[in-house]
Amino acid sequence: MAGGKSERRLQSCVIIYKMPTPVFYFSLIAFFVSIGSGFYFWRLWSKNGKRHYFLLFWAFGLGTFLLFKIPNVLVNARVPIIQDNLSVFFFITLCLYLLAYFALIAGLELFADFRGRGLYSKRFTAWLAIAVVYFAITFLAPASLAKFASIWMGHLLFYIPAQVFLFRNISRAVKLTQNSINPPRYGIYLLQLGVVALFLTSVFYIWTLINPQPASFWYFSVISSPDTSILQIISGLLLFFGFRALAKSYLKTKR
Repeated sequence: MAGGKSERRLQSCVIIYKMPTPVFYFSLIAFFVSIGSGFYFWRLWSKNGKRHYFLLFWAFGLGTFLLFKIPNVLVNARVPIIQDNLSVFFFITLCLYLLAYFALIAGLELFADFRGRGLYSKRFTAWLAIAVVYFAITFLAPASLAKFASIWMGHLLFYIPAQVFLFRNISRAVKLTQNSINPPRYGIYLLQLGVVALFLTSVFYIWTLINPQPASFWYFSVISSPDTSILQIISGLLLFFGFRALAKSYLKTKR
């Protein structure tokens, strides 16, 4: 018990440690790229009569991607934060991160008028329910149970498969719309590169999270690393300009 208290005190001290300034800026830029992208597509949806709901799905997906980075920004701005107080926050935002993938994929389905969307939605709902249970164990369950649901394993079970589905649906959407909308090639390539950058981000997260000892120091490892934020900036910009190119081509055709 005494050892646990000592570790908790040390953990609290680690979270208020002075962080390198570049990490703060990288984290902040990545966060604003996400929020700004979401706002752009929401405005585009509003300006076009609120009729094209794929824009709203893309607004939600891109805008909620990096909500989990808020503590990262604050800590690197030297705001004292205790990791143990963020359990509910991370549970919610990491579930939203998976839901954001679904929103992007659902938007592509509406964009290309996929058939069989209902079946996919049911499967993803079940998949999301499993993820909610998994992350509830990770962040909300007692430590003796939480050790069986590591954060890095969540990338292998949920986020990387979601990235594969997103990449697949980009290719499928292009094939279904090449005769009617003919989306620009550069937009497609940007989207595909953006998904590859997301995959590399997950790899970096896994590499970062799997190393710290003890495992309770996972958050210190994340907020100390600039690599994931740099990749998130790259992926965010690629996805924004890629989806923007698809949206512009669609709206130009439907006028």
